[in-house]
Amino acid sequence: MRAVTILRLTVPLVFATLALPAIRAEAATSPNPAVLLATAFHNADNAKWVHETEVLDDNGNFVEKMVNVIGSTGGRQETTFANGGRDTLIALDSKGRVYEMANAKGLVDYDVTTDTTRYANRWLMQTPASPGYAYNAEATTLQSDFLQFVLKGHLTLGPITNKDGHSVRAITGKIPKAVHGVAATETIWVTVSGAVMPYALEQAWGKFVFVETWTNWGHGIALTAPLTFVPYPSPTPTAPVQPA
Repeated sequence: MRAVTILRLTVPLVFATLALPAIRAEAATSPNPAVLLATAFHNADNAKWVHETEVLDDNGNFVEKMVNVIGSTGGRQETTFANGGRDTLIALDSKGRVYEMANAKGLVDYDVTTDTTRYANRWLMQTPASPGYAYNAEATTLQSDFLQFVLKGHLTLGPITNKDGHSVRAITGKIPKAVHGVAATETIWVTVSGAVMPYALEQAWGKFVFVETWTNWGHGIALTAPLTFVPYPSPTPTAPVQPA
């Protein structure tokens, strides 16, 4: 998952996981939410694959949705914007390649290029030497995906409860970096049946609400490079600001 796009601004998020062993359901009663959360993320990093869905709302209005399949060495992200923008990204981490295709509105929504006549609905290819590669490749592997979510300071651990038919516990805290000057609250639900895994997440800051869910752990897809593609467009040069 690329960073959440909000009015063409991005929200950088970072989480440092701990090297903890997988734990079973009985350990989910641990009173230490930081250890429980780190263990869930450690288990996620080693799960090989996960399917995730992300939805961003602005004051109750749909902004964008991402449907992703993330693996240990690559992933696929499919984004839909409220204005009809569409974008698909395939990352092959082991080959150092990212491929992206978007319609005209999607190219503009993701600030890829304004030259939509030339680049819309064509596969664009990036390598690590390409500008913007690090941003596009972020969160396209399991480890980098779960390095996004910060919860620091005091964490609150909720009781075992039912969410969409699953037994989970909620871990709630603050994101230290404010967004648009507003501090964000984040709740992550982790499963308490079987190995402890992340189940869902909700971030709220001001009028924005971001919801993410994870399913189908271990079920992957075949990621193949497109047969035809063009180089990723270079960023548009910015004119220097002249002194007054």
